[in-house]
Amino acid sequence: MQFLNREKEVKKIRKIHPNIHVVGMDYMHMPNMNGLFDASFSLYDPEEQIIQTISKLFEKQPFAHQTKTDDDSLSEREIEVLTGIVNGLSNKEIAESLNISIHTVATHRKNITAKTGIRSQSGLTIYAISKEIISIDDFS
Repeated sequence: MQFLNREKEVKKIRKIHPNIHVVGMDYMHMPNMNGLFDASFSLYDPEEQIIQTISKLFEKQPFAHQTKTDDDSLSEREIEVLTGIVNGLSNKEIAESLNISIHTVATHRKNITAKTGIRSQSGLTIYAISKEIISIDDFS
């Protein structure tokens, strides 16, 4: 019964956003749930495998909600701000650590979002790992 609800929801999402990637995460591995998901992984899979699964989707095509500029390379300062975001620092903490104003941090965040199409901390973390800006070992 739970699978049928999931299937209905995924079909609804795909109808509204046909280019979106759907990833299934479950407590036990159920390979792509008969083609329902573009990819799937188990909570028990190694971190590297989960990152690789998600990275492969980024390589195939950007997620539908992402709008990138032509020049998506981040500046050195944007990378420093991104590292702060990934580490869970607030704008104020990032500003203090880089000796810049909070408004400058906000501007860098806006530029990072414009270049990557990603707003959330978790999305930016995946982006930073997939672009090798940070290493998964930095979180251990």
